[in-house]
Amino acid sequence: MNWYIKANSENLFLYHGTNEGRARQIAKHGLLSGLNSKNTTSKEIFLSNSEQYAQSYADRKGGSTGVILRIRKTPEMIADANTGLQGDFKTIQTILPEMIEIKTLNGWKKLLGFYDNELV
Repeated sequence: MNWYIKANSENLFLYHGTNEGRARQIAKHGLLSGLNSKNTTSKEIFLSNSEQYAQSYADRKGGSTGVILRIRKTPEMIADANTGLQGDFKTIQTILPEMIEIKTLNGWKKLLGFYDNELV
């Protein structure tokens, strides 16, 4: 299935699929280059221009706790030529929590502080 969106100026956001545990860490520290989900070192943070692709990744990695994050695209986020897929992007820049939104049942919400009001 081809979920990718043809790149153009209207693609203002990129998406990152993950699980809830990682989303909680990202809410504290941001998206950091370094250790990836396969426990190998990676200097890149990988993103997609397709919300549906990020959702499929979140479902595979997170199961019932899959989470989609959204980031406004910046010039530092470049196409990933290594994958051969048009909608893959990467960056080596840290993406701060205040730059990230999380998809909820009620739409997109700021990730920063999203988990702060939960009972522990």
